[in-house]
Amino acid sequence: MLHSSSRASSSYSQQPNVQSRGPILNPHSSEFRPSSSSSSSTHSTSQPNTTNQNLSSNVSSSLTMNFKGLPKVQIEKILGEGRSKEGQGAIKTYNSVAWNVSGRKLASCAANITGERLTEPLLQIWSADVWKPELDIKKNVQTSLQLVWDPTDECVFATAHNRGVTIWDVRLKDGKGWEIKDKRCETPTNPINIAWSPDGRYIACGVKEDAVTFVDPRVPALSAAASAFLGSKRLDKEVNELTWSPTGDILLVTTGMGSVEVFKWYWEKFDAVPLKSIPAHNATIFSVKYDPTGKMFAVGSVDSLASIWDSSEYICLKTVGSQVYPIRSVSFSHDSSLLALGSEEPQLEIYHVDSGEKVHTISTDISINSIAWSPKQNVLAYCGSEYIRPVIDETEKKDYRDKNNFNLKFFLLDQVKL
Repeated sequence: MLHSSSRASSSYSQQPNVQSRGPILNPHSSEFRPSSSSSSSTHSTSQPNTTNQNLSSNVSSSLTMNFKGLPKVQIEKILGEGRSKEGQGAIKTYNSVAWNVSGRKLASCAANITGERLTEPLLQIWSADVWKPELDIKKNVQTSLQLVWDPTDECVFATAHNRGVTIWDVRLKDGKGWEIKDKRCETPTNPINIAWSPDGRYIACGVKEDAVTFVDPRVPALSAAASAFLGSKRLDKEVNELTWSPTGDILLVTTGMGSVEVFKWYWEKFDAVPLKSIPAHNATIFSVKYDPTGKMFAVGSVDSLASIWDSSEYICLKTVGSQVYPIRSVSFSHDSSLLALGSEEPQLEIYHVDSGEKVHTISTDISINSIAWSPKQNVLAYCGSEYIRPVIDETEKKDYRDKNNFNLKFFLLDQVKL
């Protein structure tokens, strides 16, 4: 059973309904799009432009195309025509990026650096249409290592920081500006990694004290009658990234011992029961992600390798990776056909899941902290910090640092000719 206080236990039966946050905005409505240009284009369909329609259709198909069943040579050709785009308004150091459930918005958490001095932490909300921030959030922001969106609400996300978890509700206000609502869920431990359950009811936190804690984001802020902290599960080993299965009945937790701890989640009992311990790698595992179908998951390790596992039998299907430095982040494409790996090296690798063969390499100038494929399109967001090239010749005085480099970027297939 989870270790929790009596106050937390008694509050469990009194949780407000998840719908109390307010209506979910339609991602295709004009209300969800603050850009006047996109709004005007919506009403200009009475005189269609054939050329623009053909171009739009081509771009749409290349962004959403399915790679399943395509031969390796064709996939390599298509990915080779992709392009990398620097996020407009990006800053120096990013810790995490994540897409919302509709794929229309991207959130990032960063540490704003001016020269050699760290200034205020920063959260940014990006538009997938124009690839630049629509909103910079500086008020009440703690330095965050990871963020995650609510799977049931396009406008709600959470960040983990040294005081607990903060829930952010970002919505349009009168079509002119943004209304920001934040709520803090303080925990008795310091969360580093967080994962939101598919039904939106719970957040699991990997904490420094070698445990997993659970938070209920539905508890009203500053509630005197209920606590958002629900309990914890101690592992007695370093806890790193964790993730829920798409069905919500399995929680995977990666560790500093190279294992993946599998927990069976019982909703009616509110209990995480150990199911299996998988000795996946011989070194620390940093990252774990399910593919969108839930049939497999991938983990990335310090040993510079990533492994792909069957999620029902827990059998290793493939091991991929040709990098030298630790794999910091892994991510599946929206059709589960591609797996991207981000490491401390200044490059990303993309693998064909069915064959296990590498189909593309993205050269970059940053050390990767986080990567995320869009849940709807062939767009890969990646972020990190400035890559400092190792000094081989001590007499070489060249400064490799790019003072104008901004470290959130996108790999797009929006100009591929099909």
